[in-house]
Amino acid sequence: MALLEAMVASRYSLYMIQETVPAKGAMVTDMLRQDSFLLADRALSRSGTPGMMFAMRLIFFDDFAIQSGAAIPIYAELAEMPEFLHLMQKLVPSPEQLPDGTFRMTSAQEAKFAQGLMAISLREGYTERIAYE
Repeated sequence: MALLEAMVASRYSLYMIQETVPAKGAMVTDMLRQDSFLLADRALSRSGTPGMMFAMRLIFFDDFAIQSGAAIPIYAELAEMPEFLHLMQKLVPSPEQLPDGTFRMTSAQEAKFAQGLMAISLREGYTERIAYE
C-alpha cells in the first residue's frame, strides 16, 4: 500500500545533482520546487557529477526517492532552446507568482511538461546520448 500511495504522489520535474553518495545514489535538488533529497540509484553514484541535470519522474518515500522510468539529460544547449524556454514560461510560474512560496504542478501540467520536454529531446536527438549501466 505504501508503494501504491507513493506512486500516486510521484512527480515529474527537473533535478540537479548536488553531490554523489557512494554506493547509494546522489543528493539532488528539484529545480522547480527547490527541495533536496537522496535519489537512491547506485549507478548514478558512480556516473553522476555535481551540476548534472535530468528531467524524470520520481517516487518519494520517507527519506529517499527512486526513479520511475528513464531520465532525460538536460544539457545547456537544450535548456537554452526557445522551445524549452517557452515550455518553462508556460508551465512554471515565477517565484513572485507563488503566494506561499511553494510550487505545485497539477497532474495535467506535469503531463504537458513531460510531453513537451520529451518531444523536444527526441526531435533534437538528446535521447541518443543516454547510456545505461
